[in-house]
Amino acid sequence: IESLPCFHGCISKTECESLFRLKGTEGSYLIRESVTTPGALCLCILHKTVLYTYRILKNDRGYFIFKEIYFKSLMDLIAHYGKPGQGLVTQLCQPLKKNHIESQEIIFFCARVTDRNYISRNLMKLAGK
Repeated sequence: IESLPCFHGCISKTECESLFRLKGTEGSYLIRESVTTPGALCLCILHKTVLYTYRILKNDRGYFIFKEIYFKSLMDLIAHYGKPGQGLVTQLCQPLKKNHIESQEIIFFCARVTDRNYISRNLMKLAGK
């Protein structure tokens, strides 16, 4: 999941909305971890200046948004909903890619906040410090 360019990890709805305000265009989308439903993902799509969120769940049959259609992988789900008329408010057009440098800086910041006495060298290297 982390290798998907559209996957932003555990960001809040508010952070998600900010990203779309800054970088979003019609049909752009991202996938994030659900803050309210453990184990679920959220597919967020911008359509006509409104941000829509669909919950992605997974069971033994695969990933799904609607229980009628299951997918073996998130890439299959994205490819399916990238076509028009598949049940979402609009088709998935362009992934809202995470900025690699920003992600690394966030990791470094979180490490500083959660453990002020110890920051691993690996995290320091990731953050370019």
